[in-house]
Amino acid sequence: MRTEAMIDQDFTVSNAVCQSETDVNAADLTVQLLSHKWTIPILIELSSGPKRPCDLERKLIGLSAKTLAERLHHLQQNNIITRKSYAQIPPKVEYSLTELGAKLKPVISQLEAYGLYFLSEKNALGNDEKKTPNA
Repeated sequence: MRTEAMIDQDFTVSNAVCQSETDVNAADLTVQLLSHKWTIPILIELSSGPKRPCDLERKLIGLSAKTLAERLHHLQQNNIITRKSYAQIPPKVEYSLTELGAKLKPVISQLEAYGLYFLSEKNALGNDEKKTPNA
């Protein structure tokens, strides 16, 4: 059984870039990058500006500190987000989108738009089936 850490290692952008271009499907690479649970909600939160880990934990109900740390590490490893540490007491850390990460905003918006469209179509089909008599 593969662990999440092994999956993260397999799908880092740097690993994919090392492969020949014919081996990598660009859409699949994007899906792999975003497919981990909590990745998209984290990116949505960071799209409004830099956030501290405690802000993300507070905003994303149900997200554990361990999972947050793993997701942030994965995104940082792939240059989607950046981590800024402030030399102060108590220590302060903020995460923000990189230029590469900011390019995902329209992708996430399109995913959200399609999800809403899909749900409305699914509901419309469900309602039509209820209205038609059984044959």
